[in-house]
Amino acid sequence: MFQYRVWDRVLCTDIPFPELLELTDTLATDKSVTITQNASLCDFIGAPYVVWPDDFGQPSVSISRVPAGFLVRLARGALFLIGSDGASIHYHFFADVPLALARRFILHLAMPLSQSLRRVTLLHGSAICADKKVLGLIGKGGRGKSTLASFLVRKRGYSLIADDSLFINSDDSTHYVYPSYNGVYLTARSLQLISDEPTSGLAQDFNEKSHFKLSIFENNPQPLAFLYFLDNNCLGDPVIESIRPADAFLRLVQHCFVLDSDIPASISAQFGRLAFINEHVRCYRLGYARSEGSLERVASSVQAHVLSCLLYTSPSPRDRTRS
Repeated sequence: MFQYRVWDRVLCTDIPFPELLELTDTLATDKSVTITQNASLCDFIGAPYVVWPDDFGQPSVSISRVPAGFLVRLARGALFLIGSDGASIHYHFFADVPLALARRFILHLAMPLSQSLRRVTLLHGSAICADKKVLGLIGKGGRGKSTLASFLVRKRGYSLIADDSLFINSDDSTHYVYPSYNGVYLTARSLQLISDEPTSGLAQDFNEKSHFKLSIFENNPQPLAFLYFLDNNCLGDPVIESIRPADAFLRLVQHCFVLDSDIPASISAQFGRLAFINEHVRCYRLGYARSEGSLERVASSVQAHVLSCLLYTSPSPRDRTRS
């Protein structure tokens, strides 16, 4: 078995993850997650209680409750059985699923879903650090979260702390984002936009993503200060505007990972954690058009906005009108 650290968890897995830093010492803890193959998952039957559509309205992910936990089916050829306590993940991939894609499914879907059962908050987004403050970039798939985060790291000196999922643990009124691993998944087109190096050798399938390491990575948990909800339905210059707490809460609900959404007590606890984050973290809409040359303008807008917020002193943890 291989052992790796992601967030504050220890992964014990039967497949290697070159994206992750392998642990040399055995560190079995109550935060360990065991990941193993199980070809018999194809025989599991369960009516889904949640179906997530893709951007075209077709079923993409379905979740069923089975005696052993939760069965997660991906239309692209993957099955996961997540234990009820979040401590185990069994997987089965169809033959035509590349290993690199299989690893992405584990890191960016199965792991966040499993750890949501352990009463922590996980948001779908990327995260970077500026002056030991975390900026979360939140949005649906394909909105440019990883691309913008990578641009801010490579061009503006920010440090990466997480890609695709923010693992948040709260302490009093501070909400800490834990580092995942050094790297982002980008399409060949996105890499061309952020790189100073020739990319002609890359496969030009712009719908598939490859893993790339970045030069600056934050290894320690840092406090979450800002959440930017990405909105690509915007023309002209980038727009950053505050969001009312009620609207911000709805967006947090939309973008959080949750597995046991059919259990009222679990949903109530999740809502409580999201409301606590919403009370202390500044939330904004970041609107911009994804086009050639827009990344430079968006990065400048974000950088100027963060600087102004860090210089601004307010008696309230939030600088927006309450409703």
